[in-house]
Amino acid sequence: MDGSQLCDMEKDKGELSYLNIMDVEGVSGIIRYLSINGESKNIHLKSVIPNHYRLHQTMIKMKDAGLVDYVFEVSPKKIYRYWLTEKGKLVAVKLAEIDKIINS
Repeated sequence: MDGSQLCDMEKDKGELSYLNIMDVEGVSGIIRYLSINGESKNIHLKSVIPNHYRLHQTMIKMKDAGLVDYVFEVSPKKIYRYWLTEKGKLVAVKLAEIDKIINS
């Protein structure tokens, strides 16, 4: 589901919307990955979202939601480095609790 579909779905629900950043494809996987591995380069997150453009768009949405932060480096190659914010770390803890319930 891309951002435009998310916005369309929010409009369809009127005042009551159950959609948030967690409904964007790959967000929970990225949070889990960063929680386990810490700061990561974009190339490592391709295991969660293989398409570079979609990965970057998702990371922008996650940054806007306060879950991740990142820097862009140009030397020696163009790379992004991503990490969880304090808010993102709190969400990661809750996701781990949910995973534990599901897997029990």
